[in-house]
Amino acid sequence: DLISADQRIRSKFHEKAHSGCLKALTCSGQYLASGSTDETIKLYNLQDHTEIGTLVQHEGTITDLLFFGSSHLVSASEDQTICIWGCGGNWDCLHVLKGHKGKINAISIHPSGKLALSVSKDKTLRMWNLLTGRISYVNNLKQVAELVVWNPVGDQYVIAYETSVSVYDVQSGSVTQNISIGKHINAIQYVQEKILAIGSEFPAIQLYSVTTGKCLQKLEGHTNRVKALVMAPGNTFLFSASSDGTIRAWKMSENLAECSCVSQVDTKSRPTCMTLSSLGVKVDLTASNAQQSDESKSSKVKGDSKSRKRKLEQKSETEGTHVSCSD
Repeated sequence: DLISADQRIRSKFHEKAHSGCLKALTCSGQYLASGSTDETIKLYNLQDHTEIGTLVQHEGTITDLLFFGSSHLVSASEDQTICIWGCGGNWDCLHVLKGHKGKINAISIHPSGKLALSVSKDKTLRMWNLLTGRISYVNNLKQVAELVVWNPVGDQYVIAYETSVSVYDVQSGSVTQNISIGKHINAIQYVQEKILAIGSEFPAIQLYSVTTGKCLQKLEGHTNRVKALVMAPGNTFLFSASSDGTIRAWKMSENLAECSCVSQVDTKSRPTCMTLSSLGVKVDLTASNAQQSDESKSSKVKGDSKSRKRKLEQKSETEGTHVSCSD
């Protein structure tokens, strides 16, 4: 288990995944997907630690990745498109959603799986009907939104701008709360239905009430900016990755004053993104960047049988871009 009896997080394997900086990671069941500035999506099997192959469709940096269940993978890119992929088999690109006029910064899938939100450099929020692949709603924003996330029950969502967040009510479509923190926001994550964790250029993770807009608690321990936040299933643990090189596990409580760091690990790198898997032994996956280079593009799934089933290296890499896993 990720939090074992001795409260340790241990590195399980490392992989030199991409030729560019990793920008997105997502997990579902046995599958892990990573997206990069090299414009590709890499796929891995977490059961046997093998590489499945590479998805090539986008013509720009992969900015966000999300699985919905075990059936579909959704990817967003600087090329202004969103792709929906069928999981397993040939990993076909089923739909390409077009409409944005600028780089797509983030996407979020409604808990029902029927809707998705996307925000872009074009200063719009778009709501997509995933059943039809069509735009159902466009909201023109006053500034560029960088992040978007649904709350756990799907009746509210949050948009993050550079230094502030806005909370929207789905039924009315109106803003119910604005929260300004004064520093660049890197990550947002609901930890309870009405409590939002914000990771920013501040080293402390800030927990805000989306009802009152007040900061209820600060989780202190990191010594540099917080780059990623992920909530474990069951809302018991919050995981954070920081530019100080560490991943921390925070035990959460309804009484926020009782939240505390119960485990940490120094990755010896600068994490850029993170995701969690609950497949068997829970696995914590982080991506770090050390080097970028250009790579030629193609127009279909790449990887022969050998590369798709290549065993991931068990030793640590010291150069390049890695996917590192710990349990």
